[in-house]
Amino acid sequence: LIFSSPNSGTKSSLSVCERLLPLMRSRGLLQTVHFTEPAPHTFDFLTNLPKEELTSFDVIACFSGDGTPHQILNGIQRRNDLEGWVPTLILFPTGSGCALAENTTKLSAIENSVENALFLLLNPRRMKMPLFRVRLFKQKQIFKDVWSFLFTNYGYLADLNKESEFLRFIGDKRFRVYGYYKLASRFMYQAQVILPKETTFLGENKWEIEKSEKLTEPVEGEETLEQNEETPTIVRQQKTEVENEKLPAPEGSVEQLQDLIRLTPDFYNFYCSFLPFITRGHLSSPCLWENLGEMDTQVFLKESGKWGLVKYLLAHHQHTPGARGAKVVEPKSNWVRVIVDPNQTNIMIDGESYEDDHCEEFQIEKTDRFFYVLW
Repeated sequence: LIFSSPNSGTKSSLSVCERLLPLMRSRGLLQTVHFTEPAPHTFDFLTNLPKEELTSFDVIACFSGDGTPHQILNGIQRRNDLEGWVPTLILFPTGSGCALAENTTKLSAIENSVENALFLLLNPRRMKMPLFRVRLFKQKQIFKDVWSFLFTNYGYLADLNKESEFLRFIGDKRFRVYGYYKLASRFMYQAQVILPKETTFLGENKWEIEKSEKLTEPVEGEETLEQNEETPTIVRQQKTEVENEKLPAPEGSVEQLQDLIRLTPDFYNFYCSFLPFITRGHLSSPCLWENLGEMDTQVFLKESGKWGLVKYLLAHHQHTPGARGAKVVEPKSNWVRVIVDPNQTNIMIDGESYEDDHCEEFQIEKTDRFFYVLW
């Protein structure tokens, strides 16, 4: 099943899809192509697609950015008639943000491109990707569950993503161009971050990445869709702990409640990443760590100021870990809740804005749900 999003990125999805379809057919891949419309079209399509038809597909391919896979997975997770069936996805990167494709291609030691995505489709191996649940609250009541595979963002980066939509025609450069403008304006988020009492905090330089280890055998948790005579060499970055001692809550940054921990209410950015296979080649943002599917939460507090935020966003932690700043609080927990600023309700989940829901709180939780990606 193929989804092509005509409006993603520089609007090249349709032409790329039409160019590759004949090659797919020549290799014996039978396709059903669906051209998406603005959200929630894809979500509604998959919610209403007959079970027999949906489960007959081996792979769901997306010519888009990360937004289309997000809608696909949420449409599937909303159903209650698919017990035992788990979707397999592959992303052909034609959007502004293609972190899912970055994960799967870099995991296979190849560059992120539509041609290499086609290689992965023609030489299929699949691996589990975890799904996290983001619960949206109004008046202390849950009114929507959103399923996420990449990240949840609130604050500077979330507003940058949404407000730069009018610059989609320049591709992923829109984030850098509008980001400079955004930094020049006044902004602060008076929101509260709530954590469980058992939360621990990680110190500076908590991870380093060892040299790549080449693997030619399937790794644990991976299933092979079909046996190939030649198995491509896979490169995975191995993570080792460096000074990852568990620390108490940072002094002056939190308030200890009876059963909870509450962070200082004013901050510039809240970011919770779930990207499990990030490799050295994709560590272009200090927000991104190779976390093997764990919740990697970061809160940039106001004490460091805007210049500290600039250094944090521009720093590559491999080269300048000190620039991450002492006021980047990094808690480790199984859930985290944010009580949002009532004047700023834009929440970005996998690059999709949920501002129109006007939620008052959201909570991110680990779950046992997953999907498969081709790598």
